[in-house]
Amino acid sequence: MSISAPRSWRQSNGNVPYIKLIVNLLYCIMVLLMFTNRLKGALQAVRLVGSTLATEGRLEVNYDGIWGTVCDDLFDDVDASVACYMLGFR
Repeated sequence: MSISAPRSWRQSNGNVPYIKLIVNLLYCIMVLLMFTNRLKGALQAVRLVGSTLATEGRLEVNYDGIWGTVCDDLFDDVDASVACYMLGFR
């Protein structure tokens, strides 16, 4: 990926003033941080609540920013294995 300054920032000799490059770099860093925060939230899609132990509790999923309880109807060992993996238990 290549980042370059807009043409309006360029001087007649093709050089770009350093302050404008710094502003462009800060903007790129801000966008990257916003993307990283969204990714971090997406990775935390499941959690256990309602227990003092880290290995038990009610399983909840995060959908569109809202936490909801997982129904245990038809929840089997395969589902439990996926949930444990997503919780970091390997």
